[in-house]
Amino acid sequence: MKRFLSKLSSVIAISAIPALAFAQAAGGGGLASGTTAITNFNTWLFAFIAVCAISYLTFKCVQLAGEKIQWIDLGYAIAKVAVVGGVPVLAAWAYAVYA
Repeated sequence: MKRFLSKLSSVIAISAIPALAFAQAAGGGGLASGTTAITNFNTWLFAFIAVCAISYLTFKCVQLAGEKIQWIDLGYAIAKVAVVGGVPVLAAWAYAVYA
């Protein structure tokens, strides 16, 4: 039980950090500051996803060159990257539709 409570408190603390940061940014400078913070986060998120995608595909290409996987596995990897890359775009679109 003690381990569970420790993990639960860690999850709560980690999930509260972005909310506190956004609240401070939005409350500190109004709507313009909050919008700037979200725009900066969006830019950072897309850059992070791009670096992860390039690293993952490079790893899969090295595996293909070493004959550890086949071409179909590389195709699946490309499809996975396309789906993961599309999630933030889909989220932004859904936010724009329902805002």
